[in-house]
Amino acid sequence: MKFNVFFVSFCISLAFAGTIIYLIRKGKLKERYALLWLLMSLIMMVLSSFPSLLDRLAVWLDISYAPSLLYLLSIVAVLFVLLHLTISVSSLAERVVVLTQTLGLQEDRIHKLERKIANKAAGDSRSSGIEDKGQGISQACITQSSIPSSDNSYDQAGSSTQSPSSTANPAYDHGRKGTH
Repeated sequence: MKFNVFFVSFCISLAFAGTIIYLIRKGKLKERYALLWLLMSLIMMVLSSFPSLLDRLAVWLDISYAPSLLYLLSIVAVLFVLLHLTISVSSLAERVVVLTQTLGLQEDRIHKLERKIANKAAGDSRSSGIEDKGQGISQACITQSSIPSSDNSYDQAGSSTQSPSSTANPAYDHGRKGTH
């Protein structure tokens, strides 16, 4: 039995295309990236199926063994895919930097607002003559969490308590704002 390089190459390309389609269906690979791989696989199948095209191209490029051109083209195609993916990773890295900076600025803004609210609450309690003798909201509670979230509630002694449902599932109390 004679070993046919073109048949093996076609089978590998077909198996590769099937794997790409499987990964797309399972949601493991985005169509944007899969198109490049599918195009490469299709070109490999065409060149493997019609060796005369590959022979003519090999003669034109002065390559003596046509199947080696097939693998050279595969390597070049993989390099183009790697370049495309490197460009995508670079753009995503830039987006991560921008998002991280934006998040830092938003957290800083929230902390400033929390301090402003805490200072205003402390000023209001002093100006109205309310004395803190274990009742009401203590200054320690205000500075610990000045903006009550949906998973924190304060008892009369001013200590923070959490409901069991909110610690198990933070989305549970999503709609219950302002019930503290």
